[in-house]
Amino acid sequence: MGTAGAVVLAAGVVTALVGLGPSPSDVASDWLTDLTAGHVAKALDLTVHSSSVDRSLLRQDLPAANRITKAKLGKVSQRSGTATAAISYDVDGFPQSATLRLSRHGRSWRIDNGLSSLVIDGAASEVTSLKVNGVAVTVDSGGAEVPALPGLYSAAMPATFAFVAKAQKTPVTTDRGALHFDLEPTAAGRAAASAAVLQSLRTCLAHRPQVLENPCHAHTATITDKGDFKNSDFRWTLLKNPTLVSGVTGQTYFVTSAAAGKASVSTFAVDRKNRFPPQRITLPTSITLPGEIAVTFTGHTPHVTY
Repeated sequence: MGTAGAVVLAAGVVTALVGLGPSPSDVASDWLTDLTAGHVAKALDLTVHSSSVDRSLLRQDLPAANRITKAKLGKVSQRSGTATAAISYDVDGFPQSATLRLSRHGRSWRIDNGLSSLVIDGAASEVTSLKVNGVAVTVDSGGAEVPALPGLYSAAMPATFAFVAKAQKTPVTTDRGALHFDLEPTAAGRAAASAAVLQSLRTCLAHRPQVLENPCHAHTATITDKGDFKNSDFRWTLLKNPTLVSGVTGQTYFVTSAAAGKASVSTFAVDRKNRFPPQRITLPTSITLPGEIAVTFTGHTPHVTY
């Protein structure tokens, strides 16, 4: 291999590493040196892996700022066709330590746990690809697990109609790395979610629900003297929309009332004192949503769930 990197051995001696040596110590040293130099493909060649492995993050050298540093090889133990090597290194300034497991393959040694992975989750479900260290990576249902070698990885999710997310970064070690996106609402998503909830409420009220209070699961102010009302033919009208706010948890918007709206109920009332016949009257009241209303999106289309 090249001479771009060097590994400090347990005894504190720095050795230049040239070529693939026959011993487990040589292979572990070469692997560390390749990663210190950012040579991902060379480091991959020293690991046990499938020929069909996803190479999305395994073709391009890691930029200098993303590489491991301060690599050290510690104690190496060998028994017949297996070996272990204690290693340490830094990623993004944070120290890491691990034990490499090696096995003999013919006349060569390979690292069984040298290839790690980057686990991605939390992306918007409709996103099919995002950029990791500038490389396109395929995701499905908001996530993916992609083979990767130790180093620092940064990911960016493209904005959708309803969601945006801040770019994230995470170290990948020999024990893998995990990268999570926290979705945030867009202005268009907020507007569409609120409009869908209000349309759902208006549509429900238009069906003339046969209840005097709290129609369509909404909350209304207490209507006094309801004992004087004939219990039939209640008709609701939304006069002023409640003021709505929304937030996002996972893939779902949750819409709530920040301020009450206005509604009226038209019904029959009986003047029991004077025994007049029933008369249709209209009474005003305030109206708010029943707690949080869940709204999910398929593309630009919102779906309301009470």
